Amino acid sequence: MSSYQYKDFSNGQQIRLVKIKFDEAKPHALNLSLFHTDLDTSPEFDALSYTWVQDNLLDFLKVVAKKAARPRLIWVDAVCINQANHSERSKQVALMGQIYKNASQVVVWLG
Repeated sequence: MSSYQYKDFSNGQQIRLVKIKFDEAKPHALNLSLFHTDLDTSPEFDALSYTWVQDNLLDFLKVVAKKAARPRLIWVDAVCINQANHSERSKQVALMGQIYKNASQVVVWLG
């Protein structure tokens, strides 16, 4: 399986959001997509704060996908920031305060 290929941001105020959808035809699969949006004009989204423990994020995504009556938009640092790109990671970390502030709600997941 190949790894996800991140696209570069077009400006310094862009973030990525994860769109989570439940697919009744594949109830055990995750249906996720990632897209860019400007932080100041982004659609309503939630931000996730969680412990970086193995499988913790996957467990959260599975729970959310099963409970999502409609597609849900979530910002998750481990997914929405290209962790392999040090320059992007630095810029996105600098935006994290604004990301959490702009979120409709911050979800805390401890596992």
